[in-house]
Amino acid sequence: MKIQDSELRLLPHQDLKPASLARLKPAAVLLPLYEAEGMDWLVFTRRSPHLRQHSGQISFPGGKFDAEDGHLAWTALRESWEEIGLPPAEVTLLGSLPPMETISDYLLYPIVGRFDGPLDLKVNPTEIDEIICVPLAHLADPAFQRREQRHYRGREHLIHYFDYPPHTIWGITGQILADFLARLP
Repeated sequence: MKIQDSELRLLPHQDLKPASLARLKPAAVLLPLYEAEGMDWLVFTRRSPHLRQHSGQISFPGGKFDAEDGHLAWTALRESWEEIGLPPAEVTLLGSLPPMETISDYLLYPIVGRFDGPLDLKVNPTEIDEIICVPLAHLADPAFQRREQRHYRGREHLIHYFDYPPHTIWGITGQILADFLARLP
């Protein structure tokens, strides 16, 4: 599956600033796309098991907004550089998805970018255990998707799961991925 960037139904990303919501902390992730073998791939990470939050989970590279970042696209690019060695200058930003509230009290801004790949990406072992590159066609295949309701903090949540054995993508990353796939032509 190969998509044309112009066909993606994304929101603009220019100068995206975090919303000022008292209880939610702003953060951003990058959905890094690249083409190889005639198809598009997405890059995920498996977080280190030593981290306090979301240890061992599959995620997109990203993290908390720092005031020095100026805008959320830079947060996503900076964190991708720190976590997987993806140089910000190599990424063409395509747009963003609507921000999503996480169960860990973040307002998460997904930023979509494309790079010429595959590059020689390297994990930062203090944060990341593994880089996982998945063909977009696999993620879009309903045979590898499922949804379940889960109860958490007094509310029901619809959780999206994507299987890429031996990995399972779920949680906020699964929700972001489901939103992204819904925007494909």
